[in-house]
Amino acid sequence: MKISYEWIREYVNTKIRTDNLRAMLTAAGHEVTAVEQKGSDVIFEIEVTANRPDCLCHIGMAREVAAITGKPLRFPKVELPIKKSRGSIEVFLEDKSACPRYSVRVLTDADVSASAKWVSKRIESLGLRPVNNIVDITAPFVGTFYKSS
Repeated sequence: MKISYEWIREYVNTKIRTDNLRAMLTAAGHEVTAVEQKGSDVIFEIEVTANRPDCLCHIGMAREVAAITGKPLRFPKVELPIKKSRGSIEVFLEDKSACPRYSVRVLTDADVSASAKWVSKRIESLGLRPVNNIVDITAPFVGTFYKSS
């Protein structure tokens, strides 16, 4: 899996050198198999073990970096315009012990278009292909599964 150091630094305020971070991640069980300079960013290729699916995204790896460095994990502020809902959905949790928290948000009237240039640049730096603004916004979470074509 590829992760962007620039992107990780948005979630964890660290100035750790990339060679030190590579060694720390590898020591923590996330073998860094390659490091590539892409413009002003550094891209880490990381082997994620089968027992750590939580690390298959930038947020998951940022949690690891926060734990390794002792720095707090922070999330970017996101402001969504709140409009009166025109509908609702029902969510049923069959096993609250297996899923103690589940949240959902319904977005309507979304305009599907090309992603902002900064989003496309980040996705391309990971060797992936931008799709559109709706798909690409999930990149910190699951975008690492999209392959270039």
